[in-house]
Amino acid sequence: MRYLFVINPIAGGTKNKNDLVNKIDETCKNDNLEYEVYLTKGPKDAIRFVKEYCENNKDKETRIYACGGDGTFNEVVTGSIGYDNIQVSPFPAGSGNDFIKMFTNHENFSDLEKQLNGTVKKIDVLRMGSTYAVNVFNIGFDASVAFKMNSMRDSILPTKFGYVAGIVSALFKAYGHDYKVTIDDDITFSSNLLLCAMGNGGFYGGGFRALPLSRIDDGLIDVCAVDKISRFKFIKIVGKYKKGEHLSVNPPFEFIHYYKCKKITLEPGEVIKVCLDGEFVQTDKITIEIVPSAVNLIVPEGCEPIEPKTTNLKI
Repeated sequence: MRYLFVINPIAGGTKNKNDLVNKIDETCKNDNLEYEVYLTKGPKDAIRFVKEYCENNKDKETRIYACGGDGTFNEVVTGSIGYDNIQVSPFPAGSGNDFIKMFTNHENFSDLEKQLNGTVKKIDVLRMGSTYAVNVFNIGFDASVAFKMNSMRDSILPTKFGYVAGIVSALFKAYGHDYKVTIDDDITFSSNLLLCAMGNGGFYGGGFRALPLSRIDDGLIDVCAVDKISRFKFIKIVGKYKKGEHLSVNPPFEFIHYYKCKKITLEPGEVIKVCLDGEFVQTDKITIEIVPSAVNLIVPEGCEPIEPKTTNLKI
């Protein structure tokens, strides 16, 4: 087994990156492991590096640790898709690490020994054309909030406060957009949506549990679509949305719709921003499909996937 540590040197600021490299060196040398540390040089460089490594080492069992945020993990996964000899895991070192919240004791993802002793679990990913997401795609209000958060990356605000600041900023702008939505080439409808989250994972925005019924290995996309509602009503329900309790109220919120599917298409009628694992692309048509069991995920010692919440909605 070979161990590869892909470090984003600017994720979450540069603090403690040298400490991380020193810890990797010390642990791997003490355990007599074959390992390599690579510091990325810019956006998408991790995709290029991992893809080249995988192509040149098809017979070498390798564990690749993405040391950064959700975006760094996304790039490592994207580069490793299609290579069954490769195992991957996020090692939190960024400002946004939402995917790991899908596990109990998720602080163990930051424990190098527990990572090295981890077991492997097959998980799904989402695909939009040639673009992948491990965690969540989102559009509308939440994408605007995430875009605002990205512009505040150099701010002193912690991620969770950055998301709240993003919400406040987005509330003062026009929101709501008309979409034609098609689910599994079967259900088609048009709606003015405030936001729509589509995921394999369940958390985003620094801990908002938008998709509380999601599982990372069920071969299905979870979709939460929220109709355009007043700003006052949104402010009233955002606390439940953060806790993942927006599906368990009785009676159910009539403006929240939840689906499980293998494919979803949204047509906004114009080019819009789509946020995927915290990064952005622009498109005028969104088609997302599930790719089952596409990734060998290293689950650190002591971690298990969390259980979905209960719901009063008919799914």
